[in-house]
Amino acid sequence: MEIKIACATDDGIHFSEEHFGSAKLYLIYSFDLNSGTFSLLEKRENTSPEERMHGDAQKAQGVAEILQGVQVLINRAFGPNITRMRKKFIPVISRQKDIQQALEQLSAHTEELKANLEKEPKDIVRLK
Repeated sequence: MEIKIACATDDGIHFSEEHFGSAKLYLIYSFDLNSGTFSLLEKRENTSPEERMHGDAQKAQGVAEILQGVQVLINRAFGPNITRMRKKFIPVISRQKDIQQALEQLSAHTEELKANLEKEPKDIVRLK
């Protein structure tokens, strides 16, 4: 079973220091839950509207539209819109700054991801 993962980044190597919705780019990976392998599929620019206020619903909707077809979101920080995003996506919070290191850690959470796919709202997954 393959799923798509979006990693929030500003430089293509590290996670964004800002909230997930404020990242400049999203790296979209395919993740094979059976083999634990990842492959980079594409980069998507964050063209969502600027927040009018903290936790702006329009901002969440814009990010969700950009990330259609994705099941998992990964970053070091999420803002108040995480409650809205959990209706469609599995949020993963990483302590790692490096995207590749976090993806390697995510391989240990395949069963948790599988169980979460059908839930609403989705549980938050925390990586060490």
